[in-house]
Amino acid sequence: MSARQGISFLFLAAIHLVFIAVFFLDDSTSFGVKSVILSSAILLIFGYFRAPKSEARHSKIETLAFPFVIAAAGVLTYYFITDLAVGPVVASAGIGFIASYFPNIFKSDFLKSLPDPIYCGTFVGMCGSFLTEDYFFISYAGLAAGVIYILTRDALNGVGGKLGTIAFGGVVIVSFIFGLL
Repeated sequence: MSARQGISFLFLAAIHLVFIAVFFLDDSTSFGVKSVILSSAILLIFGYFRAPKSEARHSKIETLAFPFVIAAAGVLTYYFITDLAVGPVVASAGIGFIASYFPNIFKSDFLKSLPDPIYCGTFVGMCGSFLTEDYFFISYAGLAAGVIYILTRDALNGVGGKLGTIAFGGVVIVSFIFGLL
């Protein structure tokens, strides 16, 4: 495992630990839910070691643009949910569906690489209006998720839940920072 992959795994593991800790520290979480989460955590640890690893080369334009692509997709999804009254799952799925056709339509390698970051951004935009009613929050959460995406793109490829975990991490980080302000 390279140093870059090690950092990627540490970032994702930290996000997962925060998520799991929330359930274990909450007194209202039942024993059954805690046991399911603990079982999932054990499977997750197994997944960390068994997941395919990649050392793909990424262009500088991808590295610079992906955080902004994720933020834009988050804002668009949030707009569909709050202003157009589309359900969060339908908004995310619709935007992700359209983005999934980019590799078939466009010849540019950069545009072909956009579906995953766009779909990650839709998860950021799905955070409930009970958490925020501010597009700036969604933008900052998308940028934070974009940085996490860049740092972790060589880890857990092919493992389900990675994009949602990245979006969760971006929202938690920005929620924490906004809570301090």
